[in-house]
Amino acid sequence: MWTRIILICCLSWTAAKGQLTLAADSTAGFAGDKVEVSIRAVQWQSIVSAQGTVEWDTAVMALDSISQLGLPGMNVSNFGQSLVAGGKLTFSWNEPNLQATNLPDSTAIFTLRFLLNGLPGAASPVELVSDPTTLEFVDDNFSPVNFGVVPGQVMITDTTATGIWVDAFNVDPLRIGPNPITDQSVVSWAAPATEMSWRLWSVDRQMVAGGTEVWRQARVQVGWRELVENKPVAGVYWLNVMVNGREVGKKILIE
Repeated sequence: MWTRIILICCLSWTAAKGQLTLAADSTAGFAGDKVEVSIRAVQWQSIVSAQGTVEWDTAVMALDSISQLGLPGMNVSNFGQSLVAGGKLTFSWNEPNLQATNLPDSTAIFTLRFLLNGLPGAASPVELVSDPTTLEFVDDNFSPVNFGVVPGQVMITDTTATGIWVDAFNVDPLRIGPNPITDQSVVSWAAPATEMSWRLWSVDRQMVAGGTEVWRQARVQVGWRELVENKPVAGVYWLNVMVNGREVGKKILIE
């Protein structure tokens, strides 16, 4: 069993510096696998309560379990599962003593495990929505805070597809680490071609950087600072790699 982070550029939120952001992971696996999708927070500052709904496509996957609860006092009773069969999970949380909570960027506030029960090649968004439970985040002044959401996606790998190459050990074709990004981060990719185009996108669909790389070996590794010469401002970005008409990528955090 395995999972790999994968992103198809499907952004729907315009970022504001310092704004609270909730982002769902993107991942992929084979039909019958169980994969995990974390809901992560960026700029989670002085929050005392949170609520909302997570939505997915039940033709592609089914909820298996809830884990990695990252908020004080959070437990499974904070989740409403009556609509899970229809692809919706609600959540509602308050800090037990109504004290402000601060989280490091990219902290998982909770993680959902899904069973992939659809057909190879199928994909499901993982979205934070306001139906039936309205998305709301409240600070220690008991005032709602502005926020943005970034959807994730789960894809069922089609083992017959051509394009991006995954080797016999199920190596992720695009790796970035460490992430959050530092000057020591390394980007590597694997593909059957000799030319690769890459783009770095902000969450408001603006291309921040890009280029074309040419190589002779099957896997290429390059330092982040060598690939992206000018450091972008802090925030959430997508790094997309395009080879042979196929696209694969990762969500990254630049601090």
